[in-house]
Amino acid sequence: MSTFIKASYMPINNIKTNVNEYLEKGYTIVRGVFHPDEIANLKLAFDRAYQEGMTHPVTWRHQNRVFWIQEKEGFGRFVNGCQWQSWVDPILDRVRYDPRMLAIIEPLIGNHVNQIINQMHWKVPGTGYTWGMHQDVRSRTPKHCFRELGSSYVQTVIGIDRHCAGNGAMKVIPCSHKRGDLEFDQTKIKSYGTSNEAVAECGVDLSKAIDFALEEGDVGLWGPY
Repeated sequence: MSTFIKASYMPINNIKTNVNEYLEKGYTIVRGVFHPDEIANLKLAFDRAYQEGMTHPVTWRHQNRVFWIQEKEGFGRFVNGCQWQSWVDPILDRVRYDPRMLAIIEPLIGNHVNQIINQMHWKVPGTGYTWGMHQDVRSRTPKHCFRELGSSYVQTVIGIDRHCAGNGAMKVIPCSHKRGDLEFDQTKIKSYGTSNEAVAECGVDLSKAIDFALEEGDVGLWGPY
């Protein structure tokens, strides 16, 4: 069975620098956390998940497991993401408990951690399908259950494939987190994002957005705002 190598691979000495960047800019990237052999195993797990997703004709949900199935004219059906596949795949589940992930987030939110969401995403070439600009705070509801969200919650992402401008990298606006919850106009919220008009109305300069570029094995973090 495929196994993960020892956790000592992570460049733990860089964490303080990453913490400072996260606090200042609202995001950071820890480079080279996962070894190429581990990423190869994760790629296989992603392939298994995608193949399972394609067995469903439309979006499928069972309890908190979800496959998001989309269809585009001239392209056909495709999977753009799934949720909590780690419940049924031990390789994916192992990542949730990896001590390197805890070492990365502990300086920000401590070591008494609950994972509230677990997702996988595909940006399928030729579909043009993506998520619009948004703040993750919009999904942390009801608000009274997520107190002091800026210091108690962090989002992480692992680069499975290289994630760059050429293949649809996520974009972030540095330091925009300092304004907190922008509470976008709810009439301009789309299914997967907020209209650029609504973002601009809140005084956010979209021209300052940069690519959140990841190499395979990198771990990125960003806050709810």
